[in-house]
Amino acid sequence: MAIRLVNTAEGGTNGANVTAGSSADLGGLSGNAWNTVSGTSGTVTYSSGNFKHGARSISIAADGAGAVGVQWNENSVTPSPLTAYARFYFKLNALPATSAQWVVFQDSGGTNLIARINLRTDGKIELTDSGGTVRATSTTTLATGAWYRLEAKIFSNSSTGTFDVRLFTGGNVEGTTADETVSFSGQNTHGNAVRRAHVGAFNTVSTLAMWIDSIEYNDTGYPGPYATPVPVVYETLMANNTTYPFMQPLTNNNADTGTYTFGTVFHSTVAGKVYGAAWSNGLPATSADNGLTPQIALYNGFGGSSMATKTTTVTEVRGNWNYELFTTPVSIIANSEYVIAVFRKGYPHEEYFFDAGNGGHGTWSNAHLVAASVATTDNNYFETSGSLANPYSSTGQRFRSTWYGVDVLFQPDNNQGHWGIMLR
Repeated sequence: MAIRLVNTAEGGTNGANVTAGSSADLGGLSGNAWNTVSGTSGTVTYSSGNFKHGARSISIAADGAGAVGVQWNENSVTPSPLTAYARFYFKLNALPATSAQWVVFQDSGGTNLIARINLRTDGKIELTDSGGTVRATSTTTLATGAWYRLEAKIFSNSSTGTFDVRLFTGGNVEGTTADETVSFSGQNTHGNAVRRAHVGAFNTVSTLAMWIDSIEYNDTGYPGPYATPVPVVYETLMANNTTYPFMQPLTNNNADTGTYTFGTVFHSTVAGKVYGAAWSNGLPATSADNGLTPQIALYNGFGGSSMATKTTTVTEVRGNWNYELFTTPVSIIANSEYVIAVFRKGYPHEEYFFDAGNGGHGTWSNAHLVAASVATTDNNYFETSGSLANPYSSTGQRFRSTWYGVDVLFQPDNNQGHWGIMLR
């Protein structure tokens, strides 16, 4: 099964230290939490002064006291990819005084180097193999004060390993064709799975300073320019939220082997059509890994019958949002309650999400969509029958106004567009 990790920094507070764990950025609003953050206080912080997307980025400033930066490791990178992809946007504020081990890929536990990108003092980058030998150097010289996009592909093999880095510059920073591709092939990139990715400076350097934004790691393909997890042709409550499109519930439960239908009660302030459902999956294993193909459904309010159902056909992605379209869009009327639901195994959850009185968000709205707070519906519901069923009913369960990462794909009637392309 595929994995996709994304961090946007949008949940952080300007000037605050970036720390590991989802609670560090106001409840997973940035997306996938970092497993490790290296550096002394003040060296890795959130910044609202320089960003590429949204309103936040991560500022990294080496101080000569050791490694600095952010990392995802084997606790998030599951299963064990031999081929991995990464992307981040960056803006350099100061080049390093000595060559920096800038982007580092390692195996589980950080025991072995897979490959590395060095940032030199003159602004050029070098690609190294598993032994740290430089195998390729850029012709592009990175300058301070400009945003760039870097995308990387690493194939881990002891003799036929490859490493490709694409640089996008200037007016092409959101482009699809790289301004330069730096690469090598047929070299030793160890052969173990690529389970760690670190951005910053892995070695001790001074003067290096930069901002990074919209960071992604996956095992399916080059991420391309930053984009929301669900096509923007659809309105959603969370998955296309302008500020927090990659937000994740705080906690994941992969130990519960039960099967449940989780639902979000919502209404639209205008009439329109529901095209499908999205579900967040921050788990190390998907429902399909656990032997269950998820199903989606739309129900007509409390105790109402199903208006559409579908067994999902997408390849579930670990760590991030998935979505599926119904066979036919379903019309809904304005200001009437509906339930968008997903039948799955294993689940993310965030207690009191819909209860502002207990520190949650309360009512959550985006565009024309509204998911009401505990005061109205005690959102969010789940059903324990072991089969797809309306969770917002007399037999449904509820627990501490918990959000289970379920979302709706909607278009208002005055803005009906083309069908989106399903992610697989």
